Amino acid sequence: MNRGCSAAPMRVPPGSRGLCLAAHPDSAARVLGARLVRDGRTLYSVPDTRVMATVDVRPWLGQKVGAVVAHRSEVQRGALPGRLAALPAAEREALLSTEWCIRRGSSGAEGVCQTELTV
Repeated sequence: MNRGCSAAPMRVPPGSRGLCLAAHPDSAARVLGARLVRDGRTLYSVPDTRVMATVDVRPWLGQKVGAVVAHRSEVQRGALPGRLAALPAAEREALLSTEWCIRRGSSGAEGVCQTELTV
C-alpha cells in the first residue's frame, strides 16, 4: 500500500488556521476496498494529490484497534469493525497503521505533504 509522502515534518505557522479532515487516498482505497468493502457498497476516497499529511500511527495501533473493536454490536453483526477484528494481526496492522489527512477547501495543488501534524 502506498504509505504516501516522504517530506520532512512541517510546522503550521503561528496564527494560521486550517481544518484537517481524515480521508482515504485513491491508492489506499483500492487496497482497503478490496479487503473490507462489501459488494454493492461504495468506498469514498480522494485523489492522492489532495493528501496533505500522511501519518504513521503504528505507535498507537493497539489503542486504535481497541477503539474499533469496542463497538461490540458492530463486531457481532459483521459490520466493518467485525471484519477488521477477524483479520490476522499482520494484515490488520497493514490496513490501519497509516492515516491520511486533507486540508478542508484545498485542491491539493500545493504539492506539500507532511508526515506529522504539529502546531
